[in-house]
Amino acid sequence: MHNRVAVILTLFIVIFLFNQETFIVSADQDEDIPHNEVRNWALKFGVDVWEFGRQFTNMINIKNRYNDYDVEVVRKDGIVLLKDMATEVKNFMDFKKNAVMRIMDSAEQAALSDSDRESQHTSPTSTVYDARRINEYNSDGRLAEGARHMDLRFMRRFERLPVNLSISSILVPNGVDLNSPEVKASLAWSSHLDPLFANNLERDPALSWQYFGSSSGFLRRFPGTAWPPEGSKGSKQINDFRAQNWFVQAASSPKDVVILLEASSGISETNFEISMTVAFAILDTLGENDFINLVTFADGVTSPVPCFRDKMVTATPDNIKEIKDAVKATKLEHKVNFTAGLEYAFGLLHRYNQSGNGSQCNQAIMLITEGTSEPQVDVIKHYNWPHRPVRIFTYLIGRDSSSKSNLYDMACTNKGYFVQINSLEDAREKVIEYALVMARPMVMYQQDHPIHWSPVFMAGMSSGLGQENNNKRRLVTTVSTPVFDRRNYSIRVANILGVVGTDVPIEEIQKMIPQYKLGVNGYSFIIDNNGRVLYHPDLRPLSDNGQYIDQLKPKYSSGDITEIELPDTEFQDDPDLLEENKNLLHDMRYE
Repeated sequence: MHNRVAVILTLFIVIFLFNQETFIVSADQDEDIPHNEVRNWALKFGVDVWEFGRQFTNMINIKNRYNDYDVEVVRKDGIVLLKDMATEVKNFMDFKKNAVMRIMDSAEQAALSDSDRESQHTSPTSTVYDARRINEYNSDGRLAEGARHMDLRFMRRFERLPVNLSISSILVPNGVDLNSPEVKASLAWSSHLDPLFANNLERDPALSWQYFGSSSGFLRRFPGTAWPPEGSKGSKQINDFRAQNWFVQAASSPKDVVILLEASSGISETNFEISMTVAFAILDTLGENDFINLVTFADGVTSPVPCFRDKMVTATPDNIKEIKDAVKATKLEHKVNFTAGLEYAFGLLHRYNQSGNGSQCNQAIMLITEGTSEPQVDVIKHYNWPHRPVRIFTYLIGRDSSSKSNLYDMACTNKGYFVQINSLEDAREKVIEYALVMARPMVMYQQDHPIHWSPVFMAGMSSGLGQENNNKRRLVTTVSTPVFDRRNYSIRVANILGVVGTDVPIEEIQKMIPQYKLGVNGYSFIIDNNGRVLYHPDLRPLSDNGQYIDQLKPKYSSGDITEIELPDTEFQDDPDLLEENKNLLHDMRYE
C-alpha cells in the first residue's frame, strides 16, 4: 500500500514539473523538441495519471457516499467540549483513586485483624518474596540458598518487564533489616494485600504498578518481579522511597518549615558538610503545597538568598535549587546565638499564620546544630507555649553527646523529634522520621484520607505499540494515600502504617482525549493546583540518567505552565497585546 501511494505521489510531482515547464535537455541532443509537442505530452500524461488516480482511489463513490449521508459541518461549543473532556479525565482518574482507596481500606483492616502482636513477631518470613533473591540460581542450575522461585512472564504494560500477576515482591532500601520485629510484623499483615492487588487488576486491566510503602522501610510491589530487572545494570538496593514525593506528601499535611542551620565558627567543616546534607535532604522531601525558608545563624541570622529574607516561599524545584546553591557559599564565622535564631524562626512563622499566608496547616522548625549548652526554655516558652503550635525537630550533628539531653528536651516538649547524625548516610536515612511525626494530627483527628497526585516523572519503558515506542521511556504520575493505624492500644497513639499508591502512565490519560475531538490545530493539557504541568505536547522532561531504572528513584521534573505556554508570536506586532498576554501569564503563575 505504501509503495502504491509513493508511485502516485511521484507521478503527480512529474506532472507538476511539466506544468511548470521545467525540463532538463541533454547537452548533446541533435535538435530541439518543439515546445508545443512537449506540452501536449505533459497534458496527455497528466490526464492519464489523473484518470488512474480517480479509479484507484474510488473518488466518485466516496463523494457520493459523503452526499448520501447528508454530512454537515457543525460549530462546536468550546466550553461544552472542555467540560466533556474534563469529565472523561475525571472519571478515569477517579477509577485509579478508587483502586488506591480499596488498598488502603484493606491494609487498615488487615493490620487491625492481626492484633496478636506476639504472633506477628514470630511469624516466619518464608512467604516473603525478596525481589533481590527471586530466581537466583547457582552455576549448577540449582536455586541459591535463601532464594525463591517465582514464575514470571513478560508483559508490555508493566514497563516490558517479567512479572507474576498473583504475588507481590518486597523491595528493600539500604539500612532496612527484614528480620527486625517491626518489619516482620508489617510483612505479616501486609501479605494479605495480594488478593486485593489481583482483584484491582481484574477490575481495571489498564492498571499499572500497585504498592504499599511501609513506614518501617520496605516496599511491597505488585505484580511481583525480580530486582534489579533482567538486563538492568542497577544495584540490588533501591533508593529509600520514604523520602520521595508520593510517600512524604501523602503521609503529611501541607506545612510551613523554617530550617535553622548553625554556621558559627565553632562548627567543624566536616560537621557543617553533614549539616548541609541534612538540610538538603529535608528540602528534597518538600512539595509545592509546602512553604519553606532556610536561614543560617551564628551571632545573628542570615538569609542565604537575600530576596527570601523574612518570607516563606513555595517549595518549588526552582526555589529549592536557589536555596541549595546559596547555602554552599556560606562562611563559618562568629559565635553562635541560639536565641536570635529561634526568635527569628518563631516570628516568621507567627506572622504567616496570623496573616493567612503560607500553608495554614502544620508549622515546624528544623534546628540543625553541633550542640547547645542550654535547652533554650525561656525563648520557647515565650513564643510557643502553652499551645505549642510550632513543632521543633532537632538534629545533633557529630558524635559529641554532651548536648543530647538539651536538644532531646527541646524536641520532645514541643511535639517534635530528636535525631543524632554522625555521617552522610545517617543524614539521608534519618531525615524521613520528621514526616511520620508530622502525620500524627492527621491520623488522630481526620477520618478522611487525603489523596495526593505526584508531579510527573520518567519511569520505565513505554507500553505503546509501534517501532517508535521500542526504546521510549514513559511519563508517569502516582496517586497515593496514607494508611492509618486503627489498632487499639492501652495508650492512645497516632501512627501511620505507610502509604499505598499506584502509578498512572500519562499515555493512558491522553487516550481519554482523542485528537479527533480537538481538530487539526487543537491540543490538550492538564495542570495541577500549583500550575505544574501533568502533560502537555511541549513538555520535555530532562533525562533522569537511568536513576529510576537502576534505583527505582523518580526524578520529578514537571514544568510550570507559564514556562511551556509561551506568548503568541502574532502579538509581536502589537506591543499592547503582547504586554497584556505576558501579564496574564504572570498572574496565572503567581496567583
